[in-house]
Amino acid sequence: MLAPVPEGLEPGTPFSVGVVALAMYLRFVCAISHQRLSRLLLELFGLSIPLDALASGSEGTLDAAFRRGKPAFDADVAAILVRLRRTRVVCSDETSVRVAGRTCWNWVFPAETLGFSENSEVVVHVIRSSRSVGAREVLDGHRPALWVSDPYGAQLGHAENWQICPAHQPRPHLRDRSRRRRVRPAHEGVAAAPSCSRDGTATWPPSTRREYRRRLECALDAVMALAPTHRDGQRLRKRCGKLRSHLFTFLDHPELPADNNGSGRELRPTATYRKVTGGFRSTWGADLFAGVRSVIGTAARRGRLPGYPANTTRAGRYRPRLSRCLCSAETGTLRMKIEASWDRSLDVLCRRVIETENTVGAAWPYYADPVSGVWATTEDGDWCGGHWVEALRIVGELTEDDRLVRRSHERSEQLRPYLERDDQFRGHRFYYGAARQHDAYGREADRTLALAAAYAVRSMAIPSNGGMPIGFQVQVKSTTLTSRSIVACDNVHPNLCLDWWAWQETGDETFVRGARQHLDLTIQDFIRKDGSTVEFIDYDRDTGRPAREFTLLGAHDRSCWSRGQAWVVAGYLRAWEHLGDQRYLAAAELAFDYWWRRSGAERIPPWDFMDADLEVRPESVPLDTSASAIVVEQLARIAVQPEKAKAVPHIVDRLAPMIDGLVAHLTPTHAKDERPSGMLLDGCFNQPREFANRSELVWGSAYLLYALYYLRTQRCPR
Repeated sequence: MLAPVPEGLEPGTPFSVGVVALAMYLRFVCAISHQRLSRLLLELFGLSIPLDALASGSEGTLDAAFRRGKPAFDADVAAILVRLRRTRVVCSDETSVRVAGRTCWNWVFPAETLGFSENSEVVVHVIRSSRSVGAREVLDGHRPALWVSDPYGAQLGHAENWQICPAHQPRPHLRDRSRRRRVRPAHEGVAAAPSCSRDGTATWPPSTRREYRRRLECALDAVMALAPTHRDGQRLRKRCGKLRSHLFTFLDHPELPADNNGSGRELRPTATYRKVTGGFRSTWGADLFAGVRSVIGTAARRGRLPGYPANTTRAGRYRPRLSRCLCSAETGTLRMKIEASWDRSLDVLCRRVIETENTVGAAWPYYADPVSGVWATTEDGDWCGGHWVEALRIVGELTEDDRLVRRSHERSEQLRPYLERDDQFRGHRFYYGAARQHDAYGREADRTLALAAAYAVRSMAIPSNGGMPIGFQVQVKSTTLTSRSIVACDNVHPNLCLDWWAWQETGDETFVRGARQHLDLTIQDFIRKDGSTVEFIDYDRDTGRPAREFTLLGAHDRSCWSRGQAWVVAGYLRAWEHLGDQRYLAAAELAFDYWWRRSGAERIPPWDFMDADLEVRPESVPLDTSASAIVVEQLARIAVQPEKAKAVPHIVDRLAPMIDGLVAHLTPTHAKDERPSGMLLDGCFNQPREFANRSELVWGSAYLLYALYYLRTQRCPR
């Protein structure tokens, strides 16, 4: 009998994927020449590479292996280009390279989405024979909102707003020795602009940015008031006058970096390669180098490729081992998996669930004191009892603890009396507490209970417009609002969860038609043009028209409550997941982009995006980690479904920084932290009443637990 040929060792392939990846890493990252690389492989691994083929200039063994790996990199670069052409902020720079004896140009395009050069979402390298066509060819008609570059002519006119790198502008003026002492203070004032951005303008209130702009403008006025005698100083003064309106654009757009240093750092390996090797012998080799640099740059900045031990950068992002990046590109595997630090966080959350269940007895955990970790409990689980049932089931599965599984069954039965309660949260209560129990264990009692709840919730719809109201008996501690005519923005999630499950379980189109009616109504009435959302609308039940808009948990009636925004983002992404309707994806993107621009570096939003204190005392405004966890759970669902993730890479790419932000709020937060491990701090339940507004919230911990569970098991329930 003959064993099958191992993958990667098919006829014509003398080396495994790992060897090829190592050779490509040494060649294109470490700039090792062909001859030295051949000797290295021979002396370290006993791999004999024909040097005569290399010396003669023909296609040698290594070149053949590199050619076989090139299509995988080309495919990854194509995917990265798609993402770049969707971004709002693009940086650009170029440097010369030699290709087949001719001078060509290596263009680089870091696409900024987080506000700092180190955190670019994607990086694209291209090598072209002309210096003037790189930007136009890469953008291919895309016109980003913001552009960062030097003043070279081919870099201009590609975006609505332009940020020129101010750090590079004063340098020629320093050559004017007769004016150096007078210029230095003004030069330092102008050059301080990039350091302002690196210090975090994304989190500054508008008043602070205005004050910094005033100071920088004063420093620039001092430069313009000088009369330099040296021609370099005269050129600088003329340039500052011409480009002044583009020097401080980053203070009007806090997501924008103040300098173009990120592009320069991306080009340094190209300059090193050029000096060490002299350039490229062929066009395909130059294209492969650009592809490798694109994949490595993107992976290192975003930490998105599977299975990498991570190193924390200054901004808290993860950088994978670059050799594994090459292996992943060679095999074409691009799937989101759990990071080692997230895996540890999942274990900590599991221990917290076990300790909590042992502590609360027959009661239901609700929120915990942020100092002691002691739980406040309810007798019936309130609106989030189903979340706790599912948390027990997941932890029981992961730890193989039959006692926890039995407890999840017992608590699921305890929810049965609330089937007849006229409450929007029956959707959550019986989706997490019954439907997912049935999918996991196949108990018919759970199926019957979930379907009964699904039909009961569907019957709540307002006849005139299809909206799903909060109900006469809606149950949320600290609030008293009830009605069959009031609809909440968050109803796209709790009310519709059971619709999707029941539709798949029964094939009854009633659930889809009803869900669509409510989703369309929410797009029409709740989502504003800027992507923010209304919390509540009271409808005329006869005409179906809005009577008034108001808030209960937000800052004011025209504000945007972040947990409601989270339900909208997650709800519309869930609708797109099940229906594939691009209108629902567009609604999710609009609401998510609003969130992303206002949620800070950790991606943990303030409790309300329009709290007035964000302008004057941002540090005093409570955050809401539970809102972030709601979105993270839905992103993780999509991430473990390869076809779905492939369709929305720009959405899934936000998962990693959001999980990083949440993990940073898990106890212990420092070496001497004596609080119970696994507390997800800084949840905000009801800020207007100051009720559990800086606490551990059971649903926040549950949603983070679900997300990490999906990533570990690479599957998600229906």
